[in-house]
Amino acid sequence: MTPEQIAMIKAVSDIVATVGAMPLTSLVALVFLGPWGLAVLVGYQQAKRFESVAGMYKDSIRLVKDHQLLVEGYKGIVNSQQDLIIHTTQTLTAIKSVAENNLYCPMVRRETSGKKEPHG
Repeated sequence: MTPEQIAMIKAVSDIVATVGAMPLTSLVALVFLGPWGLAVLVGYQQAKRFESVAGMYKDSIRLVKDHQLLVEGYKGIVNSQQDLIIHTTQTLTAIKSVAENNLYCPMVRRETSGKKEPHG
């Protein structure tokens, strides 16, 4: 070894002795253990994100099932309304025929005995 290299080693050892080994050890630990700590942190965040996505899918499934129940309920309402509309139409048709053929009314009797004009 040359005298310059020996002087440099002695200077580094003096710096380490003055400052202490703690900063140097922490720097080495940061370089070697830092990526592992970062990987653990990222993995934890990914797991939380995955859980929230799974929760959103469960909520979507519940929303679809609730929507299906509503649609089935509306189908029942529509079917009952359809029956009601048919019944109301038949009743109004019967009322119209009774009103048109009411022979107890003098005006209707006069019209039925005479000629009826077609209504357009």
